[in-house]
Amino acid sequence: KENGIIVLESLDAVTHKTQELAALLAKLGLEGKVLVVDRHDNEKLVLAARNHPQIKTVDALGVNVYDVVDRPYLVVSEQALGRLVEVLGA
Repeated sequence: KENGIIVLESLDAVTHKTQELAALLAKLGLEGKVLVVDRHDNEKLVLAARNHPQIKTVDALGVNVYDVVDRPYLVVSEQALGRLVEVLGA
């Protein structure tokens, strides 16, 4: 409703640099706290997000209610969305 959920084809192109991840999120129009959901082995994404206090990354299996409610924006890869739907049985 409020464009708080963004599904991207992939997050593999993200580099390990925090500035570039922040720039990508800004380009998408996201300001403030963002929850990024992808697979757990995307090390570049984890490295890019860990130094930014507004960005949190989790694996599709590690998403919890608090993280979703605490952050107004959710960015998820198509692969992670598929895993979420599979796990949640929706």
